[in-house]
Amino acid sequence: MIETSPAKIRLKSEEEIISKWAGFYNKPVVSICCTTYNHEPYIENTIIGFLTQETSFPFEIIIHDDASTDKTRIKLLEYEKRYKRIFRIIQQTENQYSKGVNVLFEKLIPHAQGDYIALCEGDDFWINKEKLSLQEKALRENPGISICIHNAIILNERTQTQRIFNLSTLPETLGPKDVLRRRWFAPTASFFFRRKLLEEKNPANIERDIDLLFHMSLKGRIFYSQEPLSAYRYLSAGSLSEKAASTKKELYQHKLRFFCKADRMSHYRYLQWTTFGRIRVAAALVFHTIKHHLKTIHI
Repeated sequence: MIETSPAKIRLKSEEEIISKWAGFYNKPVVSICCTTYNHEPYIENTIIGFLTQETSFPFEIIIHDDASTDKTRIKLLEYEKRYKRIFRIIQQTENQYSKGVNVLFEKLIPHAQGDYIALCEGDDFWINKEKLSLQEKALRENPGISICIHNAIILNERTQTQRIFNLSTLPETLGPKDVLRRRWFAPTASFFFRRKLLEEKNPANIERDIDLLFHMSLKGRIFYSQEPLSAYRYLSAGSLSEKAASTKKELYQHKLRFFCKADRMSHYRYLQWTTFGRIRVAAALVFHTIKHHLKTIHI
């Protein structure tokens, strides 16, 4: 069982963290980008996962709070005060997501200074102190790799049980066809990629993690580690997974839109795979619709 109690984890001071950064740097090597909204019960675990990273290079933590109405912002400001040289909080007075703003690509990533970007949402957290070091090394030593991802632990917030995200072993490197034909295998909190590979891209074309992963797969290979280095909260309050329990139809529809977008992004190089994907998802959507209809009639 992984530790989820912040009180049991000792945090280093800002001076202790910075003292480990060897060499001369005029900017961060890695930008940790985090989006949060009403994550009061979880955000402290997320922040601790950032601050306990052991690296020989500088990193920055940029957290975008989308006008939370709970005490998320108060907790963020407390940590920003303690880690002024590492932390940056972007605060909104109005919720941007509800206005259709692509928060990650329009409000957060443009502020990143690092050569690499690591993602983590405010209700997930990292469980390995070497996560950033391992991923930075993989990209630095392998120019053909565009993005690193890894396995994760799923924490079910309703049942309080834990399980592995990817039970089966995946290849160490993957490509576009894997993104199109496999079930979802990349926890968002595992994403670690080269920032320069986004500079040429219109952020409006990338809405969700699957869009980003496919974009990166077109720019280089995906490096995958079977070891769980993060925790994904399933059915956490207000999360997409919680809503998915009643809006599964919308998720199927989004996946169908993704296949159309993937065709445009790849200039139709993978039409065979996107066609198979459409058929598979459309069939699942029809089955889900019929099942829901029958259940409604029974009630």
